[in-house]
Amino acid sequence: MMDCDFSGDSVEDVVYSRRHVFNQEEIVHFDTNIKKFEGYTADGVRTAEEWNKDTARLASMVADKDRYCKGNFNLIRNGTADRRVPPRVKVVSTKHTDSQHPTLLVCHAMDFYPPRMTVTWLRNGLEQPDVTSSEMLPHGDWTYQVHVYLETTPQPGDRYTCRVQHSSLGRPLEVDWDRSLAEGKRNKIIIGTSGLVLGLIIALAGGVYYKKKKSAGTQLFPTPQNLPIKQILI
Repeated sequence: MMDCDFSGDSVEDVVYSRRHVFNQEEIVHFDTNIKKFEGYTADGVRTAEEWNKDTARLASMVADKDRYCKGNFNLIRNGTADRRVPPRVKVVSTKHTDSQHPTLLVCHAMDFYPPRMTVTWLRNGLEQPDVTSSEMLPHGDWTYQVHVYLETTPQPGDRYTCRVQHSSLGRPLEVDWDRSLAEGKRNKIIIGTSGLVLGLIIALAGGVYYKKKKSAGTQLFPTPQNLPIKQILI
């Protein structure tokens, strides 16, 4: 996927990039600032190493800046330089069983332009340093998405906030993690599980009662075949 970043002031500031994405994960990246390929996965690293040995390929990638970006600078800049699309921001949480921290908070920032953004996690108003982030992923419609993760152990009274800074926003956008939603989901699971267990117990008890009732019924209503001969004659 190709992209021209026209957010600079002149044609020389244009940055041409190409992203190779698989399953919404960027595996190889090239841009004219670094003038080489970078890999972000095991396969991507191997591919980048091979492509960086190909000087003709690298020269062609650099030339693509003139071919696709510079030649259309005025036309595209007029349509995109001042284009600002604010992000949609959503905060979710999930259980994190493979970590010392039981909770993984995720801040999703989606459908924004231009692709320059700062996303931070705050705990009680303090920025948290130990966060991880996805690559800036293009949607293919001149908008982008990014996802920022925080592993944590929430304490009672803690407030977690995702802060997003973007040129389309007059001021930073802050979205709090709503712990009640996570607890509500957990309670629904607990209630659902309890209901299932109770249903099984009732079904089992009903089966036992029916079996006993059936057994007792054969005693309460004897058939002639089961009565002594004397009782039949009487």
